[in-house]
Amino acid sequence: MQEITGHRLSVHVVEGRGLKATNYFGGESDTYAEFHVRDLVKKCTEVAFGTRHPKWDETHVLELGSEPMEEVLSVAVYGRHLVGRNTFVGRVQVPLSLVLPDMEAPPCDEDEAAAAAAVAARDGSVRQQLQEAEAVTRWYKLQPQPNSTKYNETPGYVRLALRYVYAPEVRAQPAAAAPPAAP
Repeated sequence: MQEITGHRLSVHVVEGRGLKATNYFGGESDTYAEFHVRDLVKKCTEVAFGTRHPKWDETHVLELGSEPMEEVLSVAVYGRHLVGRNTFVGRVQVPLSLVLPDMEAPPCDEDEAAAAAAVAARDGSVRQQLQEAEAVTRWYKLQPQPNSTKYNETPGYVRLALRYVYAPEVRAQPAAAAPPAAP
């Protein structure tokens, strides 16, 4: 079961560029991107048909653990085939510590340090260190399979916009029991 922490990552899969051709005929690709954090829930884009430069423009939200700065976003791009296995195009792993806003500024004095410690103890999380910010949009170079000898070949690039979102879980109060019907 997935832990609900309120820490979320909004992943906007924008586009791909120069992806290697995976269709056997025509030199194009029917590609999609698959991504996840902690191997829990994998999300996928729609398939972009007949192009080596797909424009997915899709946003998905992934739940992060209690220590979001230690998480790694894994993205893999595949060429879809109707018959047989889909073709692996490339992958990238993005440590979220590189893109999440790090708001761990040292407090100015002892009073601020005590106040910050009290809030952190009350919240029990790193919420205070992270603040929602604008999305960080970057191009990432796809890498071949880890055991591949084709590191000279670039399978392409993928453009992602990553944004940290804090959304605490809100639990609905159980509805009061309805009074019994009058006879």
